[in-house]
Amino acid sequence: MKTKKYADYLFIPFTDLTTGDESYESGRYIDLSIPQIFNNKISLDFNKAYNLYCANASGFHCPIPLKENFLPVAIKSGEMNFAAPIH
Repeated sequence: MKTKKYADYLFIPFTDLTTGDESYESGRYIDLSIPQIFNNKISLDFNKAYNLYCANASGFHCPIPLKENFLPVAIKSGEMNFAAPIH
């Protein structure tokens, strides 16, 4: 937030009931900006949930969402696990 480019940037890591099975084992992420907050509320569009590059590349470690960011529901939208290509 000290960089002007990211001053209004919010990064929300989360896990849900699909984590580790239908979605990446370390959780997924949503990006937002502070101006998206209206009346102290924000709407999350889980269709925009994504995996970080560390989910698909070796040698990187993904940030682990806090336990408080666990959603006790299955979020079946956004980026999920990908299947290996069929040859």
